[in-house]
This record gives sequence, C-alpha cells and structure tokens, in this order.
Amino acid sequence: MNRRNSHMEQVLFNKKLGGVLLFFAFICFKLLLMNPKSLLLFFLFAISVGSFGQDFTIYRQLVYDLDSLMQDEQFEEAAVLYDTLFANYDLFVDDGEYINGAEANVMAGRPERACDFLEHIVFRKFGLYTDYEALISNLYLMPLQGNERWNLILERVQENYRVIVSSQNEKLKADLEIMYSDYLAERSYVYAYSNAYGDDSKEVQLLRDSMVYHDSINQIRLINFIEINGVVSQNQVGTQGIMSFFMILNIADTSVRINYLPLIEEAFEKQKISARSYANFIDILQMDRGFYQIYGTRFEFNDSTEKPSFLPVQNPETLEERRAEIGLMPMKKYARLMGLRWGL
Repeated sequence: MNRRNSHMEQVLFNKKLGGVLLFFAFICFKLLLMNPKSLLLFFLFAISVGSFGQDFTIYRQLVYDLDSLMQDEQFEEAAVLYDTLFANYDLFVDDGEYINGAEANVMAGRPERACDFLEHIVFRKFGLYTDYEALISNLYLMPLQGNERWNLILERVQENYRVIVSSQNEKLKADLEIMYSDYLAERSYVYAYSNAYGDDSKEVQLLRDSMVYHDSINQIRLINFIEINGVVSQNQVGTQGIMSFFMILNIADTSVRINYLPLIEEAFEKQKISARSYANFIDILQMDRGFYQIYGTRFEFNDSTEKPSFLPVQNPETLEERRAEIGLMPMKKYARLMGLRWGL
C-alpha cells in the first residue's frame, strides 16, 4: 500500500500552510494601502485562498485518517471514506491514492468499485498510466484476477505503455536525425566548395572550421543523449536512426569513445546493435588510437593506384575467425561486394 503520512507530518504541513497564507495576506494588505479600490479584489482573493487552503487541509486529514484505517485493516470504513475523498477533493488526489482506494474496496468485498477507481486513472486521455508491473504485482489487487473489467484495465495499461514508448522512440529518432543532418550538411558544403575553389582556399578553410565547431556541438548533444537513453537499438530508432547514432559517435573524441566502449560491447551482446555497426565502431576506434583494425571493415582510396584498398588488419591470418565469431560475412565475400580485392 502507498502509506505516506504521519501525525507529525500533518502538523508541520499545517504550520507551513498557515505561514504561506499569512504572507499572502500581508502582501495583499500592502497593496490595499497603495490602492483602496483594490479592496474588493483583496477580499475575493482572501476568500479563494482561504477556501483552497481549508480544502487542502481537510484533504490531508482525510488521507491521514485513511492511512490509519488501512493499517488497522478497517477496510469497509476506508472504502466508504475513499468515496468521500474522491467525490469532494479530486483536485488534490494522485494516482497512488486511487490505487489505495482500489485496494480498500477489494479488501472490503467491493471489486466493481475498485475497478471504477482503477479505470479512472487508466482510461483517461491525458497523463497516461503505464505502470503495468505495479498493478499485477499488487497483492491487494490479486482478488480481481478473472474479473473481466480487470483484464480490460491491464490491456489498456499495456496499450498506454506502447503509446508512450512509441512517442519516446520517435523523439529519440528525431534527435538523432537532426544531429545527422547537421553532420551531413557541413560536409556537403565542404565538398562543394572544394570542387569550386580548391581544398586550400579561404572559403573551404572557413567551412572546415565551421564543421569542427558543429561537430563539437554534436558531440556534446550525443553525450547527453547517451547519458539519458544509453545505447539505443535499431528497433527503437530505425535504420536511419542507428546509422545517425554511429555516424556522430565515430567522429567523437577518442576519449569519449573509449569511455562508452563498455556500453557498446554490452549493446552488441544484447543484440541491440548489428555486428556491422559494432565492427565499424571497433575498427575506427582502433585506427584512431594508432592500431591496426580488427575486423577489416575499413578501406581508403589509394592515390598511387587510384583504387580503393583495405587498411592494415591486425593478425590477418585469423581475420576470418574473428569475423565469423561476431557474425560478419567472410572477408572475400565482403571485399567482392565492396568492389575490392582481398588476399593475404
């Protein structure tokens, strides 16, 4: 049960509320001295504030009384008092109190009234209730199992959860795609101006400086994103979203990537990210640290041969085993798909 109040807490709260009301009364009195015409407004305000404060004080007292009844297992009396609470002081009541009311009614042998309270928080159109686990693990609500309305309540909570998760995933996807759009736009400008003015031109240098600045901003945004959401999966943000995630992460400072390496490894072990995304991340990090790549995913354009070629690989004789171990296709097949040649 959600038991929260004590007599001492009630007394302290009443004292604080009284202090707040006295403070507002003092302010209104000062305004009255400055402008006598505000006398009516002062009385209206005093009446409304006093009424609100009185209602809230009564509400707190009722909650305290209900806690005592529930602790003493006087469930029938508590059930009746919850009816009074919700009928007159709904403005102050939170979801936890409605669940407490449902508990009291179940224990008092009033399952339908308990369902009324639960439906009130589950079927509303705002502030969707999504805590499915809290309901099914609540021992006081267990007698509702088999009740048709209870089953519908649980189905609706699951649907509420899917709605929330869907909207959250769309937001995550949008955040990543915004970062990727910034990343792509800066590089597109550099490429276009390089062709027009040359790589060493003043125009291109200014754009490169701008690119470095925006990359640093994206790095901060991505760090905040990971700290809040962790490493997202493709199921959450889609193919474009996961590509955006790694595109930004792979150009972050080496220290940032090393810091998040355990999270990336954990995400791969839990199959949240693909073997290709994982291998690309590891190989880019390896090369940026001055080492050879491990999985052979990286290549570059060779100026001397005017053809792309694979960058050096660590222990190439065991490369196929490493690739197979994480689920990558054989190196020769990969090279053929990329239009490259591979051979020891």
